[in-house]
Amino acid sequence: MHRRQFLKKSCTLCLAIGGVAAVATLLDGCSNMLVIQSAVAERKIPVLKSQMTGHTIAIIRVKGYGADLALVQETAGMTAFVLQCTHAEYPLVFDGNRFICNQHGSNFTKHGEVINGPARFPLNRLKVEDAGDSYQILI
Repeated sequence: MHRRQFLKKSCTLCLAIGGVAAVATLLDGCSNMLVIQSAVAERKIPVLKSQMTGHTIAIIRVKGYGADLALVQETAGMTAFVLQCTHAEYPLVFDGNRFICNQHGSNFTKHGEVINGPARFPLNRLKVEDAGDSYQILI
């Protein structure tokens, strides 16, 4: 095998291994994301406390609501945020540390505060009631 062919095959192999490692890391980060399906009942979105065991944050997918929600454990209790950018109402994604708007690049903390714009306002909060065995997100 000529040196040029060897280098080409070696580089291709390194890129393939690096790509597999990057995908595995990405999927591993996603596997820790808690996503809960729910529905609105009497202007409330129920989330069982047992579903939150071991998690401080969950993405709530609400049938027919139009936007995902985040249910976050804070020192004062549970808080819910509407996962829409306050700049242009684009859906947000969670990367494990922050909420990101892929339309214009706004970032928000897990507590809904703006990290960088163009968004200027924190995420919209929803009140959460403790209902014994569940949390009730009020809409």
